[in-house]
Parts: sequence; structure tokens; C-alpha cells
Amino acid sequence: MRVLFVFLLLSCYSIGQVDSYSDEGSLPKNFISANIGTWIIAHNIGMVYERVLPNFLYTEKENFNVNSTVSLSLNRTHVEFNLFGKEIYRTAISYISFGRIYDFKNTRRKTKIFVEWHLGIGGRYNLDSEKYRAEPIAKFGLRFQPRQNFFFKIIGGTTELTSLGLGVCF
Repeated sequence: MRVLFVFLLLSCYSIGQVDSYSDEGSLPKNFISANIGTWIIAHNIGMVYERVLPNFLYTEKENFNVNSTVSLSLNRTHVEFNLFGKEIYRTAISYISFGRIYDFKNTRRKTKIFVEWHLGIGGRYNLDSEKYRAEPIAKFGLRFQPRQNFFFKIIGGTTELTSLGLGVCF
């Protein structure tokens, strides 16, 4: 019975995040954004949730801060070809990705500017033929945060093509 008690006591493990982002120059923990974009023949609309993780992979440097982030997204893409007859592809893409956000320090401007990149894995579901396949995800972009709770971003990559996003952070 003692062995069982010790085993149960030692097996309790919790994962949490310390509120280390309370200072003025840091990122909030949660981001939700809606994006819309186009690239000549392809059009995209989607939603993204991002969670900023504790900075355990990189220490602070003089020119910028680095934060890790995990993203969950759902996108809807419409592609239309008119070369040899009309072909239309409608897909839904959901993915999870890991990324980095670089915050460049500048105390004179009120708008914060961030550079970000994300790598991950996603699932593409073709709505017309009902086929599902996995694919790699890569995206790169800029994020502008003029206010504490609002941000604007420009993203290019494999799922969003080229898109503009508006979001809130908390």
C-alpha cells in the first residue's frame, strides 16, 4: 500500500505556464486572427489560433527577443484554372505548426513590429472529390501591433498563399 501511495504521489505531474509576459515590451500569450488572401487564381480565407510558449529554446540577445509559438488553423481555399477548360478546386486545410516570433526592440515607436515563421503539418481535404491528404506547412510573415490588444499581419506560405490578417490578442 505504501508503494502504491508513493507511486501515485510521484506520478502527479502538471504542465503550466508562468505569467512571464506581464511587462510592457513583451507579447501576450494568446492570438486569434482571421485572414483573407488571393494569389491570381487562388483565394483563401481562414482562422488561426496561436499560443506563445515560454522562451526555453533561445536566450535574449541585444537586438531582438525571440518567442516560440504553436498555431492551430482552419483555412478554406478556392482555386480556379481557365487554361484548357474550367477546373475548380475547393479545399479545406487544417494544420498545426511550430514557429518563432522575433520582436525587434525600439522604444521610440508605439507600433511593435515582429517577424515570424512557422513550420508544421496539415491535412488538405478536397471538397469536390472528398480526398484527404497530409502535407507540410511553411509560412513567413510580418506582424504589426499598434495597440495592446489588436494586431495586423501579412503572411505568405503554403496554406495562406499571400494573405492579410486582423486579430486580437489576450
